[in-house]
Amino acid sequence: MNNNHNSYCAICGNSYYYCHSCKDQARLHPYKIHTDTSEHFKVFTVVRGYSVGLYTKEEANKLLKNIDISDMDTYKDNIKSVLNEILKIELEEVENVDVIQEESII
Repeated sequence: MNNNHNSYCAICGNSYYYCHSCKDQARLHPYKIHTDTSEHFKVFTVVRGYSVGLYTKEEANKLLKNIDISDMDTYKDNIKSVLNEILKIELEEVENVDVIQEESII
């Protein structure tokens, strides 16, 4: 296997090796066309889908709940920005619940 890194992850920017002419690698690891790990590819599909209008913010948020984004601090700034926009829904919902609870106390 060649250890010369020739690709960069669209999510975190890490470099990795991908043989662009190896059909087996494309069949076994199709995520490596865009990302270094399969989990990052899942993030990539949600971010891309949201960015091109395939998913609404709510749909993208639901999809992200099934993806491990615990390493988000290593993501590229543009990816973090989109994810924060998508995840902002949860914060807005929590703030709305707090306002409703405060109103019902009064």
